[in-house]
Amino acid sequence: MVSGKKWMYGAAGAMAATVAIVLLLQRETDAGFVLSITENGDELYRFTGVLTPSLPGEVETAGDFGELLELLELKVVTPGAAVSGTAESLSWRDDHNREIHIGTKLCPDGVRCVDQVRVHPDAARRLDNIASAFDNARLVTPEDYKTWPFTVERAVLRCLPPKRLTLISGDGVYALNTPARSPQSQDIAGVLKDHPLRAGEKLSYGPVFFDAIALCETVATSTGPD
Repeated sequence: MVSGKKWMYGAAGAMAATVAIVLLLQRETDAGFVLSITENGDELYRFTGVLTPSLPGEVETAGDFGELLELLELKVVTPGAAVSGTAESLSWRDDHNREIHIGTKLCPDGVRCVDQVRVHPDAARRLDNIASAFDNARLVTPEDYKTWPFTVERAVLRCLPPKRLTLISGDGVYALNTPARSPQSQDIAGVLKDHPLRAGEKLSYGPVFFDAIALCETVATSTGPD
């Protein structure tokens, strides 16, 4: 970082040029970032520097962010996709069913720059992200059970303290027990198959429920005292 004292030395023109060069160099070296997975499976890239990559001067299509996404090792799948939003938040959807959101900020040098990039991938990728990122989550499929009781083909089991058991599918979160019920969750009956021999009844999800309970025990062990 350039100190204020250094800015005061020399002639005004030389000072401005020096500061501009140093800030440019800093912007190039402050492009470090961290990647995290959000609760709903989004991929969140946060830049860690003070002077982060600057926003392109004129933004019309996704291709204008090609260099930025390359820096994050992301590919612009649909360069011609129209970008919408405001100076603070821009977004577009590509042909891989991803939503890309660019959050910006005003950097200390007065330049509008990128603060974070959020990728909202397709449903399958979101489930994979949740299962791999959190200890209290597990991806389940019909191959894991003798009888698969759900109408969805892939889902993620999750245990949230205190023993709130949920099943996450591509279209929502379903409560497996009473503590997990909330305005944000749906009734598990919505994804249960009808019982083939008992009219009006749904298949039991007992084995899945006990696997979810096991996740709670795993989390308790991993977060307990050494």
